[in-house]
Amino acid sequence: MVIISLLTALILTILIEETVTFLLGYRNKNTFLVVSLVNVITNPIANYIVMANNIFNIIKPNISLVIILEVLIVCIEWKILEYALPGQEKQSYLFLSIIMNLASFLTGIILFGLP
Repeated sequence: MVIISLLTALILTILIEETVTFLLGYRNKNTFLVVSLVNVITNPIANYIVMANNIFNIIKPNISLVIILEVLIVCIEWKILEYALPGQEKQSYLFLSIIMNLASFLTGIILFGLP
């Protein structure tokens, strides 16, 4: 059951963030590939951390941890996008990372409620 939940979260995140990428005008196949791969790295790690926090109650309330993780993920994804996709202005990848993660975060809240 946990694996299905993690895969569902990952697939939903990739679909949302790829849609945002497209809507913001990024149409290069390499951009879509990097966005997918970066989510394969960051999403499961973040979800495992949140699950561990739910079990061990390390950080209360849980939303605080989620916000911290989201900020870290934005920064990590921004830097990976810069590295893997040279040629764009650095600020455009920061904006892309913020909007992608905001969209997936808000979708998660709408569908599943606050963590």
